[in-house]
Amino acid sequence: MRISLFQYQIDPNDPARNLSRIEGAAREASSNQSDLLLLPELCLHGYNYREFPRMNEWFLPAVNPTLQQICDSSHIDIAGTFVEQVDDISYNTFAYFKQNSTTVLSYRKAHIFKQLGEGDHFTPGSEYPLLGEAPLPFAAAICYDIRFPEQFRALTAKGCQLFLVSAEWPAARVDHWRALLISRAIENQAFVVAVNCTGKVFHTDFAGNSIVIDPWGKVAAELGAEEGLLHVDISPEMVRDIRASFPVLADIRGDIKP
Repeated sequence: MRISLFQYQIDPNDPARNLSRIEGAAREASSNQSDLLLLPELCLHGYNYREFPRMNEWFLPAVNPTLQQICDSSHIDIAGTFVEQVDDISYNTFAYFKQNSTTVLSYRKAHIFKQLGEGDHFTPGSEYPLLGEAPLPFAAAICYDIRFPEQFRALTAKGCQLFLVSAEWPAARVDHWRALLISRAIENQAFVVAVNCTGKVFHTDFAGNSIVIDPWGKVAAELGAEEGLLHVDISPEMVRDIRASFPVLADIRGDIKP
């Protein structure tokens, strides 16, 4: 499986421009034989809460046909997070669009970052779904989620071998970003593929540093602070081999209560 990570500066006031850039990245990733283009959190507009009332056309499910058309014409799957509007409830939702399919795989962000005002705009999700099955079962996490190892452990118990992470992570805590992602990979013996935005949005500098970590905790590929498109190959056999040769997960204790 080949995954492309698109790290860019999100324009909070111009979803159409962001979408155009995503379409260009999808074509480039497809030309590199990638199976998936992974995008940052709220990839069409970022946390531009003030403009949300006028952005309904860019929310799920209204934008689904547009994203599906890009998938189909570019011959690549696309995943990232979007505002999902369900009646009068909004979620920060990771959506995975598959080529030539009407099925959208999704996960609603469970851990809402109240310090950024998310609690005033989004309802937290209540499930940790496994999104894909064999040959490489995968699941998603969104930004602040990576601080909660129990989410990753629950998904590993369901068979997850690859975690896809979309984020808007600030440069001020970039050391936490790397340390937490590497830890999630090591403790679950799974691939972690994490994409972040970069540049300054309103008053916040974002870290970039999109990263791919293998099941042994080794950084397989990483971007710096600049915009870029990173391509990486993921091997299902590597997860199985490491888990078989060093069976840490078999020693998890379920009998000890807090």
